[in-house]
Formats: sequence, structure tokens, C-alpha cells
Amino acid sequence: MDTKIVPVFLSFFILLSFSSFTNAAVTLTVESSVGYPGANESRVNMSLDNPDDNIKAFMIDICDVDNYLTCTGCELSGIDERQCFQSTATEQSSGCCRVLVYNYNPEEIIESGASPLIKINYTVSDNAPVQSCKNLNLQNVQVSNEFNAEVDAIPVSGNMCFQRCSTDGNCIDSAWCNGDETCNTATGICENGTSRCQSSTNVFCEEFTDQCVPEPITPVTLFVGSNAGLPGSQSTIDVILYNPTIPDPIGSGIELGILELDICDAGNYLTCVEFTPDCYWLFGFDFSLLELGNGCCQLKIFPKNPEWWHTIWYAYYPYSIGRLSFNVSENAPLGESTGFNLENVRIRNENNDELAITAYPGSFCFSADPDNDGVSDCEDNCPSVSNPDQADSDGDGLGNVCDYKNNQIPTLSEWGMIIFMTIIMGSGVIFILRRKVA
Repeated sequence: MDTKIVPVFLSFFILLSFSSFTNAAVTLTVESSVGYPGANESRVNMSLDNPDDNIKAFMIDICDVDNYLTCTGCELSGIDERQCFQSTATEQSSGCCRVLVYNYNPEEIIESGASPLIKINYTVSDNAPVQSCKNLNLQNVQVSNEFNAEVDAIPVSGNMCFQRCSTDGNCIDSAWCNGDETCNTATGICENGTSRCQSSTNVFCEEFTDQCVPEPITPVTLFVGSNAGLPGSQSTIDVILYNPTIPDPIGSGIELGILELDICDAGNYLTCVEFTPDCYWLFGFDFSLLELGNGCCQLKIFPKNPEWWHTIWYAYYPYSIGRLSFNVSENAPLGESTGFNLENVRIRNENNDELAITAYPGSFCFSADPDNDGVSDCEDNCPSVSNPDQADSDGDGLGNVCDYKNNQIPTLSEWGMIIFMTIIMGSGVIFILRRKVA
């Protein structure tokens, strides 16, 4: 080899080798979104691009300049739900929303690549200026790799553009308890309806199962959620706990020995296949799942090591401790629904003392949602036309949009009058023509 080429070749080789050990920076992108004044759910998406690093956790503050936004929660969108990653979105006194993603399991990571990561939920102030956009400034960005070492991160910010609402659909959110959200077209502001739980007995509103139930009086309340699915499909239900009143000595929850219950459907149309625990609420717990063959599915939750001290965290709201997947029989009656029965429901503390528990079952609808309004056919008051608000102004059990649709079709009496008038008018025309001819 020519000696003049050697230095150039070595320099190129060293540069190439060095670049292979230099990781590209991680990019966190907060996308632009649209918000309606008064709306309770305006979503902002965040994506992650980590070309070389496996990520273990990150934190970021998302700040809107004039504090028209209040973050109320978040959900992971690009991570396999079997992984135990957790996410929080907390409104800070500064007006920023602090987003944190982390994992209890040291072996689980977000592998290198590019993907959507999280959806952040905001409430938009009534005073938000319409027809304007505000920057979402990103601050205090910290990203850790699988070795718990901080890596370089590039934040890319979008903005929130405020628009006047024009239809009730702009205002609909997933909160069932705050009534029907409507758009005040005169002001362009979203407004909430009254609470759905108004009776003197059913005053507690449970969001997961859309139920109004008596105020829980036992230490622990258990809910089994509702869902819908076509015969021959697979679907899920949430298992939900509400235990706000019995903190343990350090105030963190119930010391759990075991939680067990049988979830039964009368027609034996559902077969349980898997339980996916929520890693945050059931950290340190194991479970068993058994299809009993009589229409019941037996679920037991217990500590992985009985000698360890474990709790199910207490909270001032119901929360899903896990999700039960099951197969829907092909023989399930399409368009009908079945209620769940909860049997052999027990919860015990670490001393095997049984605690009082109240259980509320949900239901399952053997149907899909062909109009894509988020309401299954079994519950939809207008299954052929999308109406997520389920508005029924005249209280006839038929949604307003179906009232309008049906009002375009004449009734039998109206058809009779139309035919009668057609005959009369036709006879008159024939009589006039004959007189002219004569």
C-alpha cells in the first residue's frame, strides 16, 4: 500500500470507529393539537425516537405560556401493555404539566426505535383565546437509559390551537359521571351536564362501569366492568377496586393476604383466557386464573412471597387493578346482553382476617358498535347513526338524531293523507282537462 494513503486510511478508520461508539441523541416530540374552551379532554400526543439507546425512564415538563391548560392524566400508547411501564401527568403550581414514564421492573426497557409513546389529557380553560395558538414549551427534560445513565435528549415542541366548538361532538369526553357535554354555539364553549347520580339512594358514580350505586359503606368495594363484542371474538373487562378508608400503619393501603372472586355469566357464553394485572397497583403480587366450566371464571390474587409485606394501594377513586380477557362464544345471542354474577367474593388481610367487601357486577353486550360512536348496540338509542352524546330531548328512548331521521319518513297516517290528496288533485286535473276538451 502506498505510504501516502496509509495516514488518510487510518484517519478514516479511526473516525468510523469513533462514530460507532457515539450514540445519537434521543428525541422527544410533543405534537400540536386542537383544544376547545371548556372541554375536559383535549389530547396531546408525544412520540419518542431513540435510535441507539434503550430507554428506562424519562421526565419532561410541558408548559403552556398563559396557563390555559390543566393536565388531568395520561395513558401509554406505544408500549406493549404486558410491560410494566407506568406514566403520570401532574399539573404543577407553575402551570407546567410534569410527565413521568418509568418501570418498576429493572429488566424492562423501551427498545431503540421510533414510535408514539404517550397521550396526555388536558382540560381547556373557558377563557382560552379562540382562533389562536399557544406554544407548548418543554423544560427539565431528563432521559435515562437501561444502565440508569442520563442520555442527551432533544425536545421538539408543538402548540395548542384553540377553536370554538361547533357541535356537541367537540365536547364529548370519556367521563360518564359529569353528564352530557354540550356545545354552547353562541359562546363556542363546551359545557357539562348535571351529574348522572341524582337519586337519594344511588349517589356514587363509578366511571369504569357507568353505574350509579349507593355510597360504599364497606372498607373495600369491588366493581367488574362492562364491555361489548361480537360472537366469536375476544374481549376484555376491567376488575376495579375502591378502598379509600383503610390505610395500613404507614398509610399506604390494605395489607393483602388474598383477593378471590368468581365472575359468572348465566348463559355460559364467555370463557376467560388471560388476566393482565396492573403492575402499579399489584406490584409484588401473583395471580391464578381458572375457567370453571359452569359459566364462571375464578380469579385469585395473592402476594408472590407470603413473608413479604405487600399492600394494594388505597386511593380516593376506583382504579383498575387488571384486565380480564375472554373468548365470546359463537353461539352468543347477537344484539342481546347478559349481566355478570359475582360469587365467592372474598378479600383477606395478611393475617387471613376476612374484610367486608361490596361487589357490583357489570354486563356484557353481544354486539359491536357499527356506527362507531363508542356505545354498543345493546345500549345505543340510535344504533344506525353516530351519536356519542346519546341525547334524547323528548325522552322517548330514541336518540335525537334518530328522531330527525325517522321524521323524514312519513307515518302510515301521513301516507294515507298523501295518497288521498293525490287522488283528489288528480281527479280535479282530469275534470278540468275534460271540460276544456268539451
